[in-house]
Amino acid sequence: MTDRNCILVATVKDEGPYLLEWLAYHKVIGFQKAIVFHNDCTDYTDQILRVMHRFTDFVRQFDNTVKQKGQRLDPQRRAYQRALTVKDVQHADYVLVADADEFMTIKAGAGHLDDLFDAVGEMDVFTMTWRMFGNNGVQNITGDMVTEQFQTARLDNWPKAFRLWGAKSFFRMKDVKKFGVHRPYHIPEIREGEHDIKWINGSGEDILSALRNRGWRVNRKTHGAKFAEMNHYAVRSADAFLVKQQRGSANAGDRVRLDLDYFDLYNCNDVVEDGITRHIPAIKAQVQDWLNTVPGLAQVQAESLKIHQTIAAQRRADMAKEDPAALERLDIMAK
Repeated sequence: MTDRNCILVATVKDEGPYLLEWLAYHKVIGFQKAIVFHNDCTDYTDQILRVMHRFTDFVRQFDNTVKQKGQRLDPQRRAYQRALTVKDVQHADYVLVADADEFMTIKAGAGHLDDLFDAVGEMDVFTMTWRMFGNNGVQNITGDMVTEQFQTARLDNWPKAFRLWGAKSFFRMKDVKKFGVHRPYHIPEIREGEHDIKWINGSGEDILSALRNRGWRVNRKTHGAKFAEMNHYAVRSADAFLVKQQRGSANAGDRVRLDLDYFDLYNCNDVVEDGITRHIPAIKAQVQDWLNTVPGLAQVQAESLKIHQTIAAQRRADMAKEDPAALERLDIMAK
């Protein structure tokens, strides 16, 4: 556990079967708290977060369903704006903004935040490239851990699709005025070049000039993953993708964007990548501790899993009637 006060900030919708593993993982590697906003949940995600909020010191949850007066932002950006008003966030030394399918994966040392700081020193922004993981031939939603089931990923080289090179950032709160989906936005003096900060990539290399003002992805020159990267399980199993389709995208509820071309692009199974698995025993122990000590948690998580499995089964039945070619294409791509 690092002496620095490191806080995870996230917004979620219908992520119930996957939440505990994701929260436990980030606690294991050294985060002190998770500040989680939820909206429009139909699968007990909100209930999971509420009991975690009540009975643990790690999770603080906020209902983000209703827009505040005059607010036009989508749920994700609305949550990030609200996060800036939360005292735990304001008092943080460092913040990671991540989604529930993204795992900050530290390669340095034993894979904890202290190991990262030992490797790269103090920094203002540490931007990690997405490492896209595929479904590894898994069709069903089983309730097994994501980090155990999905251990195949894209090659660590330049892909054809620019969207595969998105990045996420771990950053010092000092002089940050706004949280973006992929990076922080600083005070004008920094953005306009009057003051420099230490902005590095996953290999500890300076990328300030590339991302000082704008940008959400890296390129051939700014990519680096020697010390850390962001594991991104964008599809999980084939059935989990069908549930994700029904839910819609995180920042707009856009179901059209989550089509089979999306699955084909993000379902990367080129090589085995199992570096994160060294944390699995600690993740399991933390999850089990929560299940044993948080009243009602095991029940609502089990109910959430059933809901996801039921939705997937119904989606398959509907597609078999309405668009069997699409269903066949999905299953072929998922193998």
